[in-house]
Amino acid sequence: MRGAIIVAGLLGAFWFVRSIDLFEPVVDPSRYAQLVSDRAYHSIQYRFLPKTIPQDAIRVGFFHESGFGPAIDVIALRLLFSQAKTEEILSELESSGREEIDSLESLGFSTANVYPRYDMASVPTEEIRENVSELPKDFRIFLYKCSSSKLKNQPIDCIFSFTAVSITRNEIVYFVKQ
Repeated sequence: MRGAIIVAGLLGAFWFVRSIDLFEPVVDPSRYAQLVSDRAYHSIQYRFLPKTIPQDAIRVGFFHESGFGPAIDVIALRLLFSQAKTEEILSELESSGREEIDSLESLGFSTANVYPRYDMASVPTEEIRENVSELPKDFRIFLYKCSSSKLKNQPIDCIFSFTAVSITRNEIVYFVKQ
């Protein structure tokens, strides 16, 4: 009897872990809203992310990975908008009071896994990570809820999150790494 309970518990734990996508990255934009909702419910660090994929986005690139180790949770959302929408979002960020930084490298952070390719649903699972690249240099980066000095000196106390805007590309990138 005791052995059956242990086996049932292990199977339940396995299915729970599997259900939160610990083993494979998620790139299906239809999963975005639920992932963000779950995280925003538990932490204000995710509340700057759009609750859903904006309907006026022309193209979408999405990447989510969770697991053990230094990268517990990563969400990257890349959106292509019209020029007017991109300028509107940039204007909101400029007046938001959020700190703007020159580059991610200036904080000691790698820009890998920040910029997902558009339409990754057709990419084979084993190649997904290869299709999430560095943030191009022409983006303006606005931190969320953590200052650059705290990220440099006490990174363990911060969730690294930002919104990046490229007027040249008409793109917005939302990123969170816990």
